[in-house]
Amino acid sequence: MSKKLRNHLAILISIVGTMLALYVGVYKLIIMNLVNFVSVMHAGGISITLMLRTLGGIIISMTLAGAIWVACDILASKIRGIE
Repeated sequence: MSKKLRNHLAILISIVGTMLALYVGVYKLIIMNLVNFVSVMHAGGISITLMLRTLGGIIISMTLAGAIWVACDILASKIRGIE
């Protein structure tokens, strides 16, 4: 594989990794948790369990988003040839 092709593939993997981290970490785990929490709060069924679950999901989402981004960044570096 030529160096130019490897660089383009590495850039593509970096972009996909960033987008995937944002989608999973921010949208699916933070925004959807908060939307669910607010809808239950408006319905009047809020509990401490739901509050803790929402908070836990937000904390875990940042860790998961970071792990996805780092994994894709490592893969892109391996493809580029940077060890």
